Amino acid sequence: MKSEHRPYRLDGGAIRIGGDTYGIAAEIDDPEGWVWAALQLMDGSRDPDAIATLLSDRFGSDGLGLYRGCRCRHTGRTQ
Repeated sequence: MKSEHRPYRLDGGAIRIGGDTYGIAAEIDDPEGWVWAALQLMDGSRDPDAIATLLSDRFGSDGLGLYRGCRCRHTGRTQ
């Protein structure tokens, strides 16, 4: 990931990804902190199952449940 697109936290608990580029940038509300935790775990050293397990361990079954059943936008496959 290009450094200018890396996620960073905003005041109020939101996360910005994609930098300031129109059409790429997005803000995500993250009141419980699980989105930030997930993004930090997605550093290329873990597979999706490992990330889901770590999130589940930290945040309870919601971390795993949010991953299961998600559809990949690129492949169209459901995890």
